[in-house]
Amino acid sequence: MAIEDVTERVRLEREHAIAHERIAMLVQELTHRVKNSLQSIAAMVSIEARIHKRGEGKAALERVSHRIDALGLPYSKQSKSDTVEAVDAATYLDDLCRELVASVQGATAIALKTDIDNELLPTDKAIPMGLL
Repeated sequence: MAIEDVTERVRLEREHAIAHERIAMLVQELTHRVKNSLQSIAAMVSIEARIHKRGEGKAALERVSHRIDALGLPYSKQSKSDTVEAVDAATYLDDLCRELVASVQGATAIALKTDIDNELLPTDKAIPMGLL
């Protein structure tokens, strides 16, 4: 018969779990703040675009606003998922394509139809797609 004192191991496991929860909470908070900051910037650009009645400046500001919204999509999707490492490809890419269409809708009529599998798309791949 062997007896082992696991008090220290249990304490370390508890501390590890608490630290993991704290990190997850901080990452979620950071994601939320980045998303809100991007939304605020897009809103400011959109307000500036409304001041202009027409022309190249108005169109350029509207395009910039849509692009900023597209950058914020991964953060928005992350805040609704269980992980910060990936987003659902189908909803993210569909929303991204809709933002792209909206950014050029005045120039031409575009019909959008997507057929994207519900797979996880790593965030480090999703963000560059939004930039493109």
